[in-house]
Amino acid sequence: MPGYVAKCLRHFNHLWRKMQDSPHPWNEPAYGAHKQYADRDISPFLNAEMKTLIQQIIGSFLFYGRAVDPTMLTALNAFAEYQAQPTEQTKKNIDHFLDYCATHPDASIRYHKSDMQLWCDSDAAYLVAKNARSRIAGHFYLSDKVTDPKKPQANPTPNGPLHTEVAVIKNVVSSSTEAEIAGTFHNGKICSDLCTRLDEANHPQIGPTPVKTDNENSERFANKNVKRRLTKHMDMRYHWVQDRTDQGEITVYWAPGAENLADYFTKHHHPIYHRRIRKVYVQDPVEATRLNCQTALTLIMNSRK
Repeated sequence: MPGYVAKCLRHFNHLWRKMQDSPHPWNEPAYGAHKQYADRDISPFLNAEMKTLIQQIIGSFLFYGRAVDPTMLTALNAFAEYQAQPTEQTKKNIDHFLDYCATHPDASIRYHKSDMQLWCDSDAAYLVAKNARSRIAGHFYLSDKVTDPKKPQANPTPNGPLHTEVAVIKNVVSSSTEAEIAGTFHNGKICSDLCTRLDEANHPQIGPTPVKTDNENSERFANKNVKRRLTKHMDMRYHWVQDRTDQGEITVYWAPGAENLADYFTKHHHPIYHRRIRKVYVQDPVEATRLNCQTALTLIMNSRK
């Protein structure tokens, strides 16, 4: 979608301040601390006009993020939690995000020839969202056929995303395992819908859709390798995962977190990590863009002097 980001930045009168490689500010964890405290936003609320502006920015870039640049989705999901009552801190985070958009204005997705087999990477981050909520993510793409339905290959041939899902679990879960199971449930429902669409497009899905998780307990839960009494406190709807696994619609398997493509979308990362991993999800001439951005920024700063 060439020119879309530039058009939005002009429409919202954003003055580019600084090159940014992360779509959201990153707060360094207190490594080694016995307690990790959540950040509290106590800055003043914005007026109605600024509230409407922020909602327009989120809506405009949410369309672009879903269509072309999924690296924006985690930040937009975080902003959406505060759009009903945005604060001064929300405005600062939005400005940071718009600088990121200006730094990486023209992303594109590249698709490769494949066997048209649907794959899903599912992940969750526990207690990272507002009001003790957890964030889930799903990365859906088309790749190689499954050689062994019971043990899918951990790393199929990479391809451009068919869909990327980022959402916050509405109910408060009691453990990271429950968050992972909730993510598998949410993404499993999307798999069911995508399989129907692929069938209608003459790409029938043979066998169960492989769903990757980096949590061993959630994989055991889906495959009924844990005792039922230990999971009674979980929401009953999460047992949908077990039912669909029994029916052969999905198959949940474990792989290390480093190989889970959905991990990127569950939390905010250091800018260096964004710079290194961005090329996995979108085609972006990073060095050329960085050079052009730096040149433009230099010209802007010189013109102000």
